[in-house]
Amino acid sequence: MDFQNPEVTARAGIRALKNFLRSIGMPLNFGEIGAKEEDIKKMAHTACYGNGRKGTVGKFVRLGEEDVEKIYRLML
Repeated sequence: MDFQNPEVTARAGIRALKNFLRSIGMPLNFGEIGAKEEDIKKMAHTACYGNGRKGTVGKFVRLGEEDVEKIYRLML
């Protein structure tokens, strides 16, 4: 842990997780599973309203449909 620059530690953790996921054959983004820009709106809606949810997801920070769409766009 780099207490002077926690971003260094965070980025190292992200790299390690990506390397692990890749090593077990997991996709790292939506493009690798065939999802496209036009799928995002429906996926975000499903995330927020599927399985009886009432329009948000998350416990620590509640995310609405628009927030989920923004995150999903980063994953293309």
